[in-house]
Amino acid sequence: IDITDLVQATHQSDLYSEAAGMLARSIAEKWEADVAALMDDFTNVTTAASTLTGIDLLAAVSALEQRDIPGPYVGYLDPKQTGELRVEIATTSASYAVGRDGEKVAPFGDSGMFGSYMGLPIWQTSLVVTTSSLVGGAVFAAGQALGAYELWGPRIETQRDASARALEFVGTQCYGLCEISDTRGQTLKSAA
Repeated sequence: IDITDLVQATHQSDLYSEAAGMLARSIAEKWEADVAALMDDFTNVTTAASTLTGIDLLAAVSALEQRDIPGPYVGYLDPKQTGELRVEIATTSASYAVGRDGEKVAPFGDSGMFGSYMGLPIWQTSLVVTTSSLVGGAVFAAGQALGAYELWGPRIETQRDASARALEFVGTQCYGLCEISDTRGQTLKSAA
């Protein structure tokens, strides 16, 4: 982002802070988009009949257990899926959902943490892949199914361009993401 001296001098807010904030958010969203793109790549798939239910979520966990994949497991779902799960929990008469863990399934600010369901921590993002009218979240073994390597974390740097009479803001991050073990994840699809 280039901010000219003229724009900075005539604008009412601090454009330097705004530019740095925009770049920081963009870098974080790129990371989230790249992670979310891996969710529907697992070969093993549990597909809900229509909306996602707790039974569908537990079927995905069970599929991992039946392959003798050691936990702990985590869920990474679309907000449509977590919303459907929340509705089912709110409308069911099952004592587990109404009891001590029912209140844990609620959004928690900007962290992406949705809550937990029967001990399964669930994160949510609207960036999971939707194909063929199906949203593709996943349940997978934490620290076993997916991998990330970061050479450097998010950086926001500035450089003065005197010929343009501007301050240039540059944001970078260097990382790689991959699927380590296909069998240690279970794609969880439901209607989009």
